[in-house]
Amino acid sequence: MRQVLGTLSSGSFEMSMDEGAKIVVCIKINQQQRTATIDFTGTSAQLDSNFNAPAAVCKAAVLYVFRTLVKDDIPLNAGCLQPLKIIIPQNPMLNPLYPAEVVAGNVETSQYIVDTLYGALGVLASSQGTMNNFTFGNVLRNHLRWCRR
Repeated sequence: MRQVLGTLSSGSFEMSMDEGAKIVVCIKINQQQRTATIDFTGTSAQLDSNFNAPAAVCKAAVLYVFRTLVKDDIPLNAGCLQPLKIIIPQNPMLNPLYPAEVVAGNVETSQYIVDTLYGALGVLASSQGTMNNFTFGNVLRNHLRWCRR
């Protein structure tokens, strides 16, 4: 992980989701120490919808992105996070307060986080920002009915 950090440049990026919420990230790379600070300050506040993502989902997206940049076959574990400082302010959509709805945070918002991180690093183009999640049942209909009350 530290080898990769020694080759990356600092950057920032902002991505808007369909409903207008924004994910903002600023990545500061210290090439001498081979560390990075990933700061999500400026991201939209907690949403009234279920597109909030718990901090653990945000951290997993950070781990995923930086791990994809490592060319060697290394184990995926918490040690990969040691050179990374992740800042997620309390109460934005990426670290909501209980009992915020978060069901779409893992399957949809996480992909927007990934695309935003790649944009800030300038290493890959973003994709379609979705996991193409398919839900059986009437969960969405019940959610929409609840929102209209």
